[in-house]
Amino acid sequence: MRGRTIAWLALAAVACGGASGPSLLDPSDAGTGEPDSSVTPPDASSQPDASPPEDGGATDGAVADAAPPEDANKYQDPGVACGQTDCDPSTSLCCRTVTTYYPQITYGYACEPLSDLVKCAAGTSIYCDDDQDCDGGQVCCGDLGYNSGYAKVSCKETCSGVVLGYTQIHFCDPNAPDCDVNQTCGASQAAPGYFVCQ
Repeated sequence: MRGRTIAWLALAAVACGGASGPSLLDPSDAGTGEPDSSVTPPDASSQPDASPPEDGGATDGAVADAAPPEDANKYQDPGVACGQTDCDPSTSLCCRTVTTYYPQITYGYACEPLSDLVKCAAGTSIYCDDDQDCDGGQVCCGDLGYNSGYAKVSCKETCSGVVLGYTQIHFCDPNAPDCDVNQTCGASQAAPGYFVCQ
């Protein structure tokens, strides 16, 4: 009975503040048992808004405008003209063939894969119709024969003079001509539907 009384008195002393040391309920309290009056609760109006922006992501409240691509207004070459369509010069060429001779010459056009072993056997192979169809600074050049017909139109390093009996004619696009100084891009007489520097 006496041991229980002593234990009870010790427990009562601890419960009434007899133990020293900081309070576990208020870390800012240095053992006084009183809350620190110098600490004020944060003002709710001064806290940053945690809700997402109304514009879906712009942090300054302004809606970000989508910038157009740099070349949006730049002329885009359609490829190699081939009758009523255009061929992709990276995968095909335009094959021009004579369909009728009388009462006037008419032509047929078809895109043919560059992978074909025999390309445009019965007609004129047209690999380009302007410099934009060529790679590495090459120019689009037609081999004009003595009978005023083209044997072939292809990309070459240069396009001038006569090579192997063919007059070299620079093909061009009137929407983005690459002709030499004092030349203009005009309609071809020998290849209707195409344009050449003259």
